[in-house]
Amino acid sequence: MASGQHYQAQAAARNALGMSGVTQEPEQTTIFLKHWQAVIEPRQHRLSAQTRDFGLGLQLIPLKPAVSHGQNGYSRKGSSLQRASCYYSFTRLATTGYLRIGDEKINVEGLSWMDHEYSTAPLEPGIIGWDWFSLQLSDQTELMMFLLRKEDGTYHPASSGTIVNDRGDTQHLAHNQFNIQIHQHWQSPTTRARYPSRWRIRIPAADLILDVRSSLHNQEMQTQATTGVTYWEGSVRGTGTKQDQRIHAKGYVEMTGYDREFDAPL
Repeated sequence: MASGQHYQAQAAARNALGMSGVTQEPEQTTIFLKHWQAVIEPRQHRLSAQTRDFGLGLQLIPLKPAVSHGQNGYSRKGSSLQRASCYYSFTRLATTGYLRIGDEKINVEGLSWMDHEYSTAPLEPGIIGWDWFSLQLSDQTELMMFLLRKEDGTYHPASSGTIVNDRGDTQHLAHNQFNIQIHQHWQSPTTRARYPSRWRIRIPAADLILDVRSSLHNQEMQTQATTGVTYWEGSVRGTGTKQDQRIHAKGYVEMTGYDREFDAPL
């Protein structure tokens, strides 16, 4: 694969004529969309997807139990009680399988993160989008944070996060318990949207300082064929210190509302 080259595929279908849907057995749930599917079992997840240009087949085994964010999985996303989502994650999954690029199949292994968040409520007026971080640290801990951005450039106090320790126990972070500063931006040559691309993260309670940057600038997603939303999501890496010890991070960032205000349900 040429340096900087990336692939994107999108699809949508109604639950009709076998094009998409969910099937359930006593110990297996399968979610499928045409030639893509996720199979969830008690001890593993299996993902497969095939397109003309690329494909994948992955087996993911959770190394920690699922964790709930917010208050027992109820994650506030605004000022009123209905502005919220149900939200849980598997923050560290041992992953093996293959990627296919054209006719070339490449064996891969690594770590994954699985998020499941759902809600019927749109963002409340005045919130234009969010910046969401998921980071796996080299000391076997994980960190999730999201910032709800307001029209005036400040962050809504419902912004929050979760620290997951090496045993899988969680610590909730209120908006005033962490600080994220933007140190660099990247502008999309296609949409002209200007996204943050480098951050300094500070969490005093964990004695943690991280410098995080995008692994590849152009990870903008344009979904005109499905949801119609333009956003940035992709790989990031970081280095820093935790309790005066050097630490490394790998993870994922999602940013919405930079091309235009995000107005779909969460």
